Amino acid sequence: MFSVVMPCGAPEMVRKRRLAVLRRTCDRARDLLHEADEVICLANFGDRETEEWLHGQGWKPRVIFSETRIQNPESMRLLMMAALERGAERVLLMEDDWYMMPDSTDWIGESHNVLDTNPTVGQVRLRRVDDYREEFNWVTGAPLELEERDGYRVGNFHATYNPALWRREAIETSFPLEDFWRDEQRTMYWFERAGWFGAQLIPGVFIHRDDGSSIEGLWR
Repeated sequence: MFSVVMPCGAPEMVRKRRLAVLRRTCDRARDLLHEADEVICLANFGDRETEEWLHGQGWKPRVIFSETRIQNPESMRLLMMAALERGAERVLLMEDDWYMMPDSTDWIGESHNVLDTNPTVGQVRLRRVDDYREEFNWVTGAPLELEERDGYRVGNFHATYNPALWRREAIETSFPLEDFWRDEQRTMYWFERAGWFGAQLIPGVFIHRDDGSSIEGLWR
């Protein structure tokens, strides 16, 4: 079973810009969203406008609505666990403030193939390689050692909350129930501890632009 999860919703001050990005990305990913076994979205921040828009989509997402802000690490866990509870073996994480590039080809098929042929890879990163470059593993501090393959690279990547395709077993080990100190760094730690490697699709699919719609930027 293949599921898509999307944290959505924004404070009123950036809501319209955020929703505009979500609409454009979902339009470009329309076929994928229709083909997924399930799409689960979180309408955060009491954002009724985004909730209403989601309910009107033909790919019929299951929408979880929150009157208050659920912090990013907990919202991510909420969506991942919701997908696993419904039997998902692969989970695609998308986000409503990331742009999907229009020249993307069969990237989801290629991402599934990476997981199929690399059993030690826990997630396939989907950020465009020319959008951001990392040089170190954020858990170990070691330089990234990456092997270039046909259409992707694989190596000692740490886990990321950026758009990515996850395998079920990596989610189970990276979001353990007994870890009460839940944040992205802890997810990275558990991913590393479990011995997972990461992969990155080349050239990638999504870019992140600071156009004023980023929620994280409001609390820096």
